[in-house]
Amino acid sequence: RLGRRLARRAGHAAARYARIAHAGLDLTLVASPALQRKLTRLGVPRVHLLPLGVDTDLFHPSRRDPAWRRDLGAGERDLVLLFAGRVDREKRVDLLIHMMRHLPPDLPARLVILGQGPQRRALQQETAGDPRVAFLPFEPDRARVARAMASADIYVSAARFETFGLSVVEAQAAGLPVVGPRAGAMVDRVPPSAGILVRETDPAALARAVERVARNGRREMGRNARRLAEETHGWERVFARLFQLYEEARRMRSGGNHA
Repeated sequence: RLGRRLARRAGHAAARYARIAHAGLDLTLVASPALQRKLTRLGVPRVHLLPLGVDTDLFHPSRRDPAWRRDLGAGERDLVLLFAGRVDREKRVDLLIHMMRHLPPDLPARLVILGQGPQRRALQQETAGDPRVAFLPFEPDRARVARAMASADIYVSAARFETFGLSVVEAQAAGLPVVGPRAGAMVDRVPPSAGILVRETDPAALARAVERVARNGRREMGRNARRLAEETHGWERVFARLFQLYEEARRMRSGGNHA
């Protein structure tokens, strides 16, 4: 009970600080609709949504490379699932590995984990000898990341606390549908037309979602994901919106008031 009271007081103090800190600003820009709603509820004025951008020319379905798949032992008929990010507890990569055990035997799937992190060595040891799971190191070359994205078939994630999910948007720009949890920024990033989000983030639920996407409209979802990335996160659109907000702020300041 004491802990709850202290938590409430801390929350009220944080809300007051946020209102005071932002009161003198012309604009507060956030990348997430969820954060926009939260700050607005806290009383922060003039909160505007400006999603992060992605290079939709670099992350593009045309970068699909059969040679990348062959290097993993995957043919064109195999289903390649990709996760790109930090391999740690927060990302819950272990659930993705356990997910593979729940996929039906007639679905020839492979999981590719692209990234480094504190859990990587243990998970590699756990999956040693399993040809369905491959680990690739962190890739600093964005063109090679784009190649991997476009060469996979479905982007998968088990992270429940994504604040934006930039790798998800990159995968969408590359033409991949997404499977993940109905939580955090994933709710804002992945509409039903571009993937499947599950309420219970457990390996079996994730596997069922992967199977549904694989068997029902994977390519159409991928096209929808690409279109969404272009329309919402392409740099031209992002900068056009940013300059529009700058102009609105300039007009408000010139008028001597905040709209």
